[in-house]
Amino acid sequence: MKLKNIFAGALAFCIAAATITSCNKKENPAPLPVNPTLSKTSIAMEINSTDSITISGGKAPYTITVSDNTKLTATLSDNKIILTTNSKTASSSAPITITVTGVDKGVSIATITIGDPYVDAKANSKFRFEQSGASALATIISNDSLIAGFGYNHVYRDNGKMFGSTKAKYGWASGDGKNFLFLEVNGDVKALGQKSGSRLYVRKNGSAPAWVDCSKTEVIQSASGITWITFQLQDGTKGLVVQPWIQ
Repeated sequence: MKLKNIFAGALAFCIAAATITSCNKKENPAPLPVNPTLSKTSIAMEINSTDSITISGGKAPYTITVSDNTKLTATLSDNKIILTTNSKTASSSAPITITVTGVDKGVSIATITIGDPYVDAKANSKFRFEQSGASALATIISNDSLIAGFGYNHVYRDNGKMFGSTKAKYGWASGDGKNFLFLEVNGDVKALGQKSGSRLYVRKNGSAPAWVDCSKTEVIQSASGITWITFQLQDGTKGLVVQPWIQ
């Protein structure tokens, strides 16, 4: 009888211990994931540009995934995501998603849309030399090789014979020679991308000609024997050249 009571007491103790353990589990459940906080959740970028997102909250270390890394590169450095749009073909009307996941499985998402600032310029293959800004001589739209807008002017392209330079040059000149503007491009004009060391050769109203360095020059499109080149000067003057390749 005493032995039976001992077994009964032990069983009751085990049941009570199991009940207490079960209750403790219910009272102390595993913590829920905390979603990271992103400084930006929706970004509009242009091709060939950079931006960044700062991560806070959640539980580090974080991991990131990109829905389309052929158009957008995302690099994680500590708590900052560096975003870089990749190429001239990277415009995307459909958003690209960046998924940020904490070590506790908390998740946040940012959406990136990529636009092409040159979409209208690329759609027009008419030969032209355009400018806008403080240093602009004129904005000229060409009609074959003869253009109007600053008297009568001729569009030229040269593969290294003018002004003592062997670099490719695109531009225009007035019939009397008092006004001309040539963009000298360093590098292959058939290859997309930025071209360093480019400059303008300028003469205005018969003044002494002068070289003006470009702060940025870029071939934005090259197709069907025609090249599209954008340029910019330090004072903010911008330009676009659309002319046949120099062979």
